[in-house]
Amino acid sequence: MAKKSASRSNPAAEFGRALLARLAERRDSSADYPCRLIEVAQDVQADISNEDLLAFAGVAPLKTKVVPAFSDDMESLVVLKEDMERLAASETLLRSLLQKQCSPQVPHVPLPALKTLLNKPVQSAFFRHWTNRIREQQLPDFVGLVQVAAEKGRPKPELHDRQFPLPHVERSEHLLKTLQQLLESSDAKFISDRQLFDAASVAADDSVTQSALTTEPFLSQTKVLRISESSRWLTLLNLVDEVLISEPFFLSLLHEVCSADSPETRLSALRRMLVKDLQMPFAAHWMALGQSSESLPGTQLLKVSKSDLVLRDARFPRPEDVLSQKLRDCLTEAAAQNSAENPTYPVRWDELLRKTGVAESEPSLLNAARKKAPFADDASVVRIQQDSEWFVQTCDAESMLGSESFLGQLLHDGCTAESPEVRLSELKKQLPRPLQARFSDIWRTHAELRHTFAIADLSISGRNDVLFRDARFPRLEATLSKRLVDTLESMKAANDGSYPCTFRQLLQRAQPDAGVLVANSAVMVEPYRSRIVTAFPSSAESPIAFLEDAEQVAHSPLLLTAVLSSLLKPEDQAVTIAAIAGANGLHSLVAPHVTTAIENMITARQLPPGLSALQIRKKWHLFRTTDAIKAADADWYIPEQFGMTGFMGKSSRCTTKIAPCNAT
Repeated sequence: MAKKSASRSNPAAEFGRALLARLAERRDSSADYPCRLIEVAQDVQADISNEDLLAFAGVAPLKTKVVPAFSDDMESLVVLKEDMERLAASETLLRSLLQKQCSPQVPHVPLPALKTLLNKPVQSAFFRHWTNRIREQQLPDFVGLVQVAAEKGRPKPELHDRQFPLPHVERSEHLLKTLQQLLESSDAKFISDRQLFDAASVAADDSVTQSALTTEPFLSQTKVLRISESSRWLTLLNLVDEVLISEPFFLSLLHEVCSADSPETRLSALRRMLVKDLQMPFAAHWMALGQSSESLPGTQLLKVSKSDLVLRDARFPRPEDVLSQKLRDCLTEAAAQNSAENPTYPVRWDELLRKTGVAESEPSLLNAARKKAPFADDASVVRIQQDSEWFVQTCDAESMLGSESFLGQLLHDGCTAESPEVRLSELKKQLPRPLQARFSDIWRTHAELRHTFAIADLSISGRNDVLFRDARFPRLEATLSKRLVDTLESMKAANDGSYPCTFRQLLQRAQPDAGVLVANSAVMVEPYRSRIVTAFPSSAESPIAFLEDAEQVAHSPLLLTAVLSSLLKPEDQAVTIAAIAGANGLHSLVAPHVTTAIENMITARQLPPGLSALQIRKKWHLFRTTDAIKAADADWYIPEQFGMTGFMGKSSRCTTKIAPCNAT
């Protein structure tokens, strides 16, 4: 009984059990855990002395069931024995170790050196855990990683307490930040180390700078793309894939290896310029692109195979490529400058050569240039005639076929005064075969619809052909037609009473020596046909005038005389105004104005000489004065020598009024 009582009153055991319970509570309640030994001890017994605490920690149950990080240290972190891995992984423990070892004079320390500071049971777990964290680059913010050169082999990593900055670590951070800023403002997404050093204002050969390049964070977040004798190309690690397939990167490699003296290279040569682990992805992308599209930025693909590409730097084009570009530019310029007054388009081949300054004595160069882009892609032949070819931009080829300018140039090139006409079937043979059918369809349609053009007269010839007559060599009837219109315009402008006139009067003024056949044909063609109206075509004495003067010609005495000449007969010597206005053959534009015109003449006593009017049953009748029957009754007889042009009398059947005409 005495032994049991003594055990119950053992202070070390009672304190140990209470501290174990308190540790379990902290772990389960997610309070600070692992925790400092002195801190948890004071939770159990606030007035415990340092000597008692160290004594209690050295005996059961604390000695067997609690694991301290440091032996005989009241400030040591402690955990329950089963939580030893948690203690080893504690960032608080790592911070404590660094505080013990690091200083401004010794800012970094190897992991094994930290391990030796720990209680032996913790050392193995601590070393294993933090070795993995270092490998995975998952260190807490307060600690960095420094690569320290070893006497043999690769540099060894050491943990750096960041509260004691290292010059090369600070330089590493500065270089990384500068690189990030430069790449954010660049389309290339890579730069040379020389550019980086200049932007960061550091010396390339400085030992701190060289050390910074192999120090975190610069080391793990950047990637070297290529190393040459003079520089290295750098980018951020997360941009490597993007850079390898970018045009700026590809062109930078190409421009570095190519020159005017050596403008060609191979894709395999560009690949070997990169660090080894990047060569395969770079080559795979650009090889696939070249094989699928046969086009790479800034290059000409000279040869494409399964294993390689032969490239030519576009900065140093071949002579035929330069000439092809010049030819295309001259063609574009001619199209822009083309006008009706100065047609420069299509462009003849010899004219293109003259503008580019290339002699025809270089046929091999010319043939090669014609087959090269951009001329081969952007130019099309629209006419082939012996040694002469005409070119247009490919986009204009279709519209050129229906161009009046194009037709005019074809006619001017083939027609002469001795041979002013050509058939559509002959013209289309001058075009490339793919364009012939479309060209024929366009101009045959124009001819069928009777469309008019200033460059030529079109007329249907046979079943499927069209006859063109060059407007420079008009037919006699076309020339006379224009002259007649011009003469009539001058007569109208003179306002001397000569307008309107008869066709005979107009012809006498315009061209008295014109033959009858030519004169008859002239009125059937432009511009006479569409501009001039003949009021009463069945009479040679009919007045003529412009279409817009149809009302004026209705008031012409010439019209009344011409119509009456066809209506008055020996057996029918007087006609009504209505009969005159409705006379067969009277032009439709003139007829509506005839009634008013005659009534105005009668009212104003201005009937043409030799004509008189009678009003019978309220209708005016017109007749020739010479046709009036001389009555036997003297009361009705009017001697002609009296100079009277009318008379009045009565009849058992009607009442008549004779309107006098103008005295002659």
